Amino acid sequence: MAIYRKLLEIQSAIKGLTKDKAAFNYDYVTGDKLLSHIRPMMCDKQLLLLPSVSDVKSQVVTYEVYDRNAKGFVNKTEILYVVRLEMKWVDAEDGEVLIEKWSGSGMNAFDKGYGSALTYGERYYLLKTFHIPTDKDDVD
Repeated sequence: MAIYRKLLEIQSAIKGLTKDKAAFNYDYVTGDKLLSHIRPMMCDKQLLLLPSVSDVKSQVVTYEVYDRNAKGFVNKTEILYVVRLEMKWVDAEDGEVLIEKWSGSGMNAFDKGYGSALTYGERYYLLKTFHIPTDKDDVD
């Protein structure tokens, strides 16, 4: 059960992260910021996180958006990707393994939606696993 103790120690060490990027009218914590805080602690505790994709679903989605240049609504078509992930924690000291199921989604006009789904899934898995607050103001 050392893996649970190590995960708790990481969770206890993270007080919170402020949102550091804005896009599409949303503020969020970037993966770079998140990983720069968590990865050194994972290495110190000798924990590996090995994500793998167990399923991918994609769907073409067409919707209306306002286009300033056209001065009206236009149709936009993108591909929505939903990935099912297995997040596998491995304790490199004793080989103990913990596998959790997770998912992520992403949408883009081309293949970037798949990468977005993976990135989004990993980022939010880590934020939720470690119960990391992401307040807009100073989290301390």
